[in-house]
Amino acid sequence: MILSSAMSPRDSDDPAPAIPRNSAKEDGSPPAEELLQLRPRLVTLHGVWTAGRWQEEIAPVFAPFFRYQPVKYPHFRWYGPFALVLEPIVLIAGLLFAIWLWHGKHAMGWRLTLFSIVVVLVALITTGLRRRLALRHVIRSLGQEGAPGDRPHLIAHSYGSYLVGQMLQRPDCGFRRIVLVGAVLKPDYPFTVVQRGNGAQFEALKNEVGERDWIVRLAGWLRHVRDMGNAGLVGFGGDSTHVHTMDVADATCSQCTGVSPPTWIVHNVRIPVFSHNEQFIHEQYAAEHWLPFLLGLETADLKSWWELCRGGHWALTQQHEVDAQRAQHDLMTREWRWAGGTISEFISQYAPEAASQLAGSPLRQLRFQRLLFEAVALATLRLVDHGGDPERILAARSLDPRIAVFLVLRDVPRLEAP
Repeated sequence: MILSSAMSPRDSDDPAPAIPRNSAKEDGSPPAEELLQLRPRLVTLHGVWTAGRWQEEIAPVFAPFFRYQPVKYPHFRWYGPFALVLEPIVLIAGLLFAIWLWHGKHAMGWRLTLFSIVVVLVALITTGLRRRLALRHVIRSLGQEGAPGDRPHLIAHSYGSYLVGQMLQRPDCGFRRIVLVGAVLKPDYPFTVVQRGNGAQFEALKNEVGERDWIVRLAGWLRHVRDMGNAGLVGFGGDSTHVHTMDVADATCSQCTGVSPPTWIVHNVRIPVFSHNEQFIHEQYAAEHWLPFLLGLETADLKSWWELCRGGHWALTQQHEVDAQRAQHDLMTREWRWAGGTISEFISQYAPEAASQLAGSPLRQLRFQRLLFEAVALATLRLVDHGGDPERILAARSLDPRIAVFLVLRDVPRLEAP
């Protein structure tokens, strides 16, 4: 678990040296200074029959890393999924008029039946207007918050995924990384056509598949009536180069290992125990499963890193020397996917001056390891209790191992201090 166990912060009033500067790697990874300043936009979309309270509940998890924008749309707040099939205003008005006709004996028998059929058909046709208005509202909300060309990350639940599917088919809408939960898109959604027709509409998409999701199962039954489907139940199909399926949520995708990544990728991630509304249990889930993906890091690799750093910090504070030495050894010798190798190789690539300073002083190396353990351990606390405080938000950003390393490297010139 990430968000647990209290850690004591390191107190220091000394001014920190400048953040190490150097150019990006060949794979396009940002340099240190850019990574520390980078805060892309993250948009969340709720489903029907809800005010999207979960959007506010998970906001603290993402605030340190993103400009968080929960988008609301009222069009299906009160009528729920029923409004996806039949326009409720037309249906209610027609029902009231039919009752008036029946009580006034203005229409009886087959005339009343015919009128009722006409009302249902009109309600079936006009519900498309409500869906178009909801889509227009969401697109307008996205444009109001972002600058031209600003491509946000996105988390969408239930009908929000349908709106995402519609936006991806528009040339003026594009995203970075997308998380779909309880997706009601068709399993054969034309990702390849969308990406070729409108350019790179997104970089990566994670489709969380809940095998107990009865709402998505119902959406699959409506595929012939409405342009919807049950991709949140069975996953997306398609080209195996771009669409992969993972049976374990935290595992590394075997199809992605050892091959050059494609320009865009869709991952179906099976989560058998979840139903439609159980995705947003608490902030813990958002931190462990969505945050790594949105940061462009592998969940399994990142969780191993967090566990090692928290364990190392605990061993040091409890003066368990054997466990502390083992953790320090693993920290420096293990190869991390986020680092593209060991931490030493990562530092040499991004901050060669700091790397030479560390290499020339075993005491500095020891202090670097201790402070790195502490920074990551403290971040697990600050992730949800930062309260908007800038210093606490900066501390929470150390959950990203790259940022944690760079922040600690700012103190390299005085790491020999007791």
